[in-house]
Amino acid sequence: MKKIALLGLCGILAGFSWVSQAHAYTVFCVNCSEMFTQAMDRVTNMEQLKNLIGSYQESIRQTQEQIALVQNNIQQYQNMIQNTLNLPANIIGEVKGQLVPLAQLVNQVNTLKGDVLAMTQIFDDLYPDSNALKNLVGSGNYNSEEFWRKWTAESDRAARATFQVSGTQLKDLAENTDALDRHISDLLSTPEGQMQALQSGNVLASIQVNELRQLRTLMATEIQAGIATQQEEAKKAQADKAVMDKFFQLD
Repeated sequence: MKKIALLGLCGILAGFSWVSQAHAYTVFCVNCSEMFTQAMDRVTNMEQLKNLIGSYQESIRQTQEQIALVQNNIQQYQNMIQNTLNLPANIIGEVKGQLVPLAQLVNQVNTLKGDVLAMTQIFDDLYPDSNALKNLVGSGNYNSEEFWRKWTAESDRAARATFQVSGTQLKDLAENTDALDRHISDLLSTPEGQMQALQSGNVLASIQVNELRQLRTLMATEIQAGIATQQEEAKKAQADKAVMDKFFQLD
């Protein structure tokens, strides 16, 4: 878990260039990427934050489409295996060609979730009335660590069923293509293993697609809407200040 200390963002991100008071926030980032922490270091205004959110929305959309495609292929192989005792060697190779990227995409989803949840926590800290994360997880007390554990529990169970390893082990495997390839080959070495991997892989892909859909909804309906509101309020405040400055200006 990483901590991100953010200084002075309350005034800067709201667009109030004339607010000088600095606030410090410590964000607990679970599985967030180095790219995210580096990007947040460079964010100094609301427009840059909007651009960062937009890039993540596009990454989430592309990842969702990739997983949906893998799921569709897995379903086809799953239907095929129901009519035979054992898959031909060439088909096993094709199945492996779907499970390897699925493992890597699951790893990618976890990183995206970590980044977005950290981004949401930052937004909630800056604008507590938005309650973006709280609205996503429902009413009641929460913290990001507890939310993360609940949200990933089902995915971890599906990953263990598919790949016979824990989420942490799968993360390490996904970063080592040769080791992942050997591991999946072992899983597919028996008819029972083939059926188990395909059935569980279909469930795992479905969970990942749903989680990415939730992330896209969160960013579109909560964070972006909140940013638009903050921008309007900032423009109004700056206009009001300009009027007051002009009123009190002495020639």
